[in-house]
Amino acid sequence: MHRLCITSDCVLRMRFALHPLVLFVEVRLEERKEERKKERKKGRKEERKKERRKKKERKKEKKGRKEREGKKEKEGREGTGKKRKKRTKWKTENSKRERKGGKEGGRQEGEGDKLKS
Repeated sequence: MHRLCITSDCVLRMRFALHPLVLFVEVRLEERKEERKKERKKGRKEERKKERRKKKERKKEKKGRKEREGKKEKEGREGTGKKRKKRTKWKTENSKRERKGGKEGGRQEGEGDKLKS
């Protein structure tokens, strides 16, 4: 490495000589980063499109097979999934008591007076 003269003029000249190059390198790196990001995004988008197409084709094949066999497809969501279990009587009574407050249910004495004042 060679010696630097420490006059302010020289240092300024060196700084501004380097500056455009540094900026160029940084900008170039950012551009490459953006390009790679776009390429990845584009690739993912295309993959999703292919998957959707395959899914639609499978669905059509399945539907065609059912029609050929004479099976009727269910409309809507009738009879699918787990049915909700009915709550037992004692559970509903307990929850009513909890909402009203206390074991007896209803308000305790003197509670209404506090609210009014």
